[in-house]
Amino acid sequence: MDGLVSKITYDFLQNLSNRGYDASFIRIGYRIKDSVRSNILSSKTHPTLSSTLNQFSFTQTDTKYLCYSGPFPVISNLKINVNYSKFSLSFSYFDILGSRMIKQTSKFDSLRNSAYSIESQKVENVINGLMDKYKKDIETAIKIRVESYLDPCYVDSGYVSPNSN
Repeated sequence: MDGLVSKITYDFLQNLSNRGYDASFIRIGYRIKDSVRSNILSSKTHPTLSSTLNQFSFTQTDTKYLCYSGPFPVISNLKINVNYSKFSLSFSYFDILGSRMIKQTSKFDSLRNSAYSIESQKVENVINGLMDKYKKDIETAIKIRVESYLDPCYVDSGYVSPNSN
């Protein structure tokens, strides 16, 4: 797995968790390292956030995570649960990096529908903003990895010293 893309995916999922969103049924697709195609080699669904974070935990423990090379692990589908004291929401996202389809499920009564629908729209907007940033970061990272001529682990840090006058 590519270390840079793994780190971005880990940080995105951790950010969701830190905001109080419970992610589950996270499908990770492994894209082949090819600049022309973005085909998925294989995919794996993780039932919980913790199992997904465990897969990418090497980005937190290994200082040379950027040296990891291979397929690009990107999130393709996931479910996000938001639990409030008075109601709960669930968003299922499909094809996050593509056309992004969203299915929302809510559990509140029809008397409070209008008040809670405003809140659910706010939550959806926040999550969509996080998804947009994730998509942009992933696309940039893949572009950098595919178009770079030099592997980041090929040259040790400090190899080139700054000019001194």
